[in-house]
Amino acid sequence: MKLLILILFILFNYSNATCIAERKKQKIKQQRDLFVFIPICDRSNPDLYRPLQYNAANESFWCVDVNSGKKSDHVEPFSLGDFMEQHENRPSIPMYTDLQTRCNKK
Repeated sequence: MKLLILILFILFNYSNATCIAERKKQKIKQQRDLFVFIPICDRSNPDLYRPLQYNAANESFWCVDVNSGKKSDHVEPFSLGDFMEQHENRPSIPMYTDLQTRCNKK
């Protein structure tokens, strides 16, 4: 019974976590492990996640639900190299907004 209560408590707190709260939690973890992912929050509303997240450790991008931070089902994770290959005629390195357009496609 105690285990069930603990699991429900964890699930409730995890599902209601805002981006800024998750970011603070991960920054504490990063003090012990440099490879901990720190989520990117929306500038105008730090409770929300940015639709495009980036992990510098493995140079990968993925799209998330802005409310929950959970990975989107409609776009597979991709690397910067993959994006550059698909846009080989581009004269410059893509900006965040260029990459984010992949998250907006459904």
